[in-house]
Amino acid sequence: MAAPLALALFAVAGAHTMPLGWLANRSFLVATALGLFALGRYQRWIGAPTAERGASRRDGALAAALFSLSLLAGEYALATLAYAAALWARSPRGEGERWRDRARDAWPWAAPLALWALVYRVGGYGSAHTDSYLDPLRRPRAFAVAAPPRWLAHMGDLRF
Repeated sequence: MAAPLALALFAVAGAHTMPLGWLANRSFLVATALGLFALGRYQRWIGAPTAERGASRRDGALAAALFSLSLLAGEYALATLAYAAALWARSPRGEGERWRDRARDAWPWAAPLALWALVYRVGGYGSAHTDSYLDPLRRPRAFAVAAPPRWLAHMGDLRF
């Protein structure tokens, strides 16, 4: 009974009107959908025993491709990459597993993220010369100064 009610509340939440109502923001839906498919493949790949990892290499490659497509759709994909990093950090470690083996487990999400960050930085993409969005990577001081009052405003919006 709780699941259908939660789905109904999620579906009618006011926070979802922006990506549905504003045509230019539909990239949110595309990036999130591709990211969720990538997460599923990544979870399947990282959950495979080491002995079967070669057999599931296709899942790792498909996860990397889907994460890449998700990043191409929009910055919203960064949220799904955070979930992938959390899955990687919480995945069980085998006895005597070396750090190189652990690092290799991260490639399906880390490689697309590194490539995206490089292109983003070198290409000068992102928001600039505005105070409505502060890029924490380009203007960390301004972001840190503006974060507390913005956070309080968001918490107030959630409360009332």
